[in-house]
Amino acid sequence: MIDKITIVVVWYKKNQLDDFLDNINKQKDIDITVISLDNSQNQYVGAREAFNSVINKIDTDYVLFLHPDVYFEDNTILIKMLSVIRKLNKMGVAGVAGCREGKEWSILSNIVHGKNKSSAGDKIKKPEVVQTVDECMFFVQTDIIKKFPFSNINGWHMYAVELCLQLLREGYINYVLPCDIWHKSSGSSLDSSYVLTLEKIVRLYSKDYKYINTTVKQWKTTGLISSLYRKYYFFKQFVKRRI
Repeated sequence: MIDKITIVVVWYKKNQLDDFLDNINKQKDIDITVISLDNSQNQYVGAREAFNSVINKIDTDYVLFLHPDVYFEDNTILIKMLSVIRKLNKMGVAGVAGCREGKEWSILSNIVHGKNKSSAGDKIKKPEVVQTVDECMFFVQTDIIKKFPFSNINGWHMYAVELCLQLLREGYINYVLPCDIWHKSSGSSLDSSYVLTLEKIVRLYSKDYKYINTTVKQWKTTGLISSLYRKYYFFKQFVKRRI
């Protein structure tokens, strides 16, 4: 019996969606259902709203959320990754880039990103336990995401991070997988709205986590200096977008 998976993707430009689907359709030995969500006219207020709108339509064991500019250069990568995640203990979220929990901060990832295919992090050889994963691509068991859907926070940032923190609190384990893919974006979408989302997540999870480690930065959740730094980072991003 052939393995199955559902892919959920939000798209903005039709040509980008077409390229994405062409790449996905090259995957072998796996039955893929793609749920593509049209946001070309800004129909959704954020990723959480978009994803939650289709969760109940998913009938495969696992669902993959990913950006439309993720490119698979291996035509069997999805079946390989599905085989790996089936064996993971108490899996919450499994991504392709992420950060361990604690005071020490580094990015674990085998992916490359940007036009020059720059390395996104420290290479790994096996699945590694992490606190959070990057939003570019992540797997969740369908039963889990139906039980613990995305929150109602608006915007397009930190939805995978937030889900990871929630599932950690529920006793699940998050992982980064040793997956070789190309994320064509270089992360230039970061803006001041990221910090607005961050502040909401800090308020929700500061009692559980002293540090929230993300692929953007490490964020300390307590103390005046940490709060002031987040405000500084907000204004930095705000000004940068207007120069």
